[in-house]
Amino acid sequence: MKKIFALVPLLFACTEAVENAPDSGSDASSQDVATPKDSAPPNETGPMDAGACGLAQDASLGVVVNEIRAKGAEFVELYNPTSGVIDLSGVALADTESDSGCPKTSEQLVFPSGTQIPSGGYVVVDTSAGDAGGPFQNCHDAGYACFQATWGVSNSSGESVWVLQGQTLAATAYYPPSAVDSGQSYGRIPNGTGNFTTCTPTPAAANVAAP
Repeated sequence: MKKIFALVPLLFACTEAVENAPDSGSDASSQDVATPKDSAPPNETGPMDAGACGLAQDASLGVVVNEIRAKGAEFVELYNPTSGVIDLSGVALADTESDSGCPKTSEQLVFPSGTQIPSGGYVVVDTSAGDAGGPFQNCHDAGYACFQATWGVSNSSGESVWVLQGQTLAATAYYPPSAVDSGQSYGRIPNGTGNFTTCTPTPAAANVAAP
């Protein structure tokens, strides 16, 4: 019997922000590209080219990268802005090779069979955790569940994160160098549909613009 990870209603009930941890830098902007199905927002990219990495580009999966925290309690949050369930079985999340600028597939996190995001739901990936896999409970002692990846997004250099279906790029987002100040994250405002800006960290909950 296939085990289904209905992550958001059962595991991601916490709506409190993660406790602040040191970050550095200033707010930055990024460029819009592909638009997923069902009125999902544009992805945000830096100076990368999916075609140059040998990837087709197809955003019909519908998932978006919604929030990134690159220092302190680090995470990448995926969001389902569509009206249906998104199946992440076999989908991978990767950071960027420093030399090529393409996905670092040797360390990508592959979501297990049965991983789904309901409409309006979230999946959080705890980055730089040391051990890949999940879902795990009470990540960062903050009451939310997450998967874990062995890589992290570089706060000082900036980099792209990639959602991959085999050799197809389903979604991407670019975190600019030192994008936000201490204790903040870089997320979409409005939640799930807007461009990236400075936010209060809210893994597994709707983004909140920083005061």
